[in-house]
Amino acid sequence: MEKNIITEENQYSFIVWANDLKPPSISAEAFETLLSLHLPDWIAYNQITWISAYTTLIDAVREHASLAEAVKCQSTKEPPPKKDIRPEDPERKRDLLASFFPK
Repeated sequence: MEKNIITEENQYSFIVWANDLKPPSISAEAFETLLSLHLPDWIAYNQITWISAYTTLIDAVREHASLAEAVKCQSTKEPPPKKDIRPEDPERKRDLLASFFPK
């Protein structure tokens, strides 16, 4: 793929390209808002490629959704969903490792 740098001349082509690639699970409103927020900076600095800008947008939208979910959990006093975290205690690590092998 050719490395396209976002410029004043190709910004609308970039917007169409990015919208075509946007996953359906991502809100169009959030995507467009962040795009309109960042696009002037990307054009002014003239240093960012299309794929870098697209990746930045997707990551930012997902991070905003994650933060919104955390705030929602705090406001309703529900604990956030637990993620799989490795045990720090050596004894629990040993027990977890042993559980993978048959006795």
